[in-house]
Amino acid sequence: MTYSTRNTPFLQSLLFSHEDFSPCLFREPSERELEFLQYYHGVQSLLTCDELHRLQRSRRRGRLGYGLLPILGIMLLKLHLDVTDSGIPVSTIVTGANVHDSQAAIPLERMTGQRIKHLYSLMDSAYDAKPIKDFIIGNGRVPIIDPNKRRKQQRVLSPSEKQRFRIRSTVERSNSHLKDWLIPPKIMVRGTEKVSHCLMTGVLCLAAIKILQYCILPGIQKTA
Repeated sequence: MTYSTRNTPFLQSLLFSHEDFSPCLFREPSERELEFLQYYHGVQSLLTCDELHRLQRSRRRGRLGYGLLPILGIMLLKLHLDVTDSGIPVSTIVTGANVHDSQAAIPLERMTGQRIKHLYSLMDSAYDAKPIKDFIIGNGRVPIIDPNKRRKQQRVLSPSEKQRFRIRSTVERSNSHLKDWLIPPKIMVRGTEKVSHCLMTGVLCLAAIKILQYCILPGIQKTA
């Protein structure tokens, strides 16, 4: 999940240009996207020579507009979540949006191993990496990771692994519950500490709801 200190649609003007939309044969740029593009050009006209130079350098390294983020003081953050098979959050980390999900796997595994005892670690294909598997096995757990289809040597899950892997959809429901009900759509504060506090408050509420749902009042689990 990605959150920022500014409204997410507001950032689209900084990340895309008209050239990005021109190859799209299925549609024309929407009115809002064109409005964002005008805003982008307006911001460019207000930059100093040094800031324009930094922006031009960023164009050669990636998508147009990313260089404006530090200039305007905008931070993109991502929430990594580790939950049980009932959807109860156990560990969570807030990182920059440029951190790949797999980079947070080992820290989350280490944190979770210190808090609870579990036998299996279920992950999608983004975590299909040897260091992650070795770390999980080294801690006495069984990794069940969806094989990455881009690898030349394909690995197939056994029938028992496929059955257990079906539980992994729990984390998607937890993420959806968190984004739809417990975290505001706009987080407009200054500093990573305040953003992290807002996100962690949502995670705490999610944990309370799941504990109530599955441990205290299991009869409401189909309605919550």
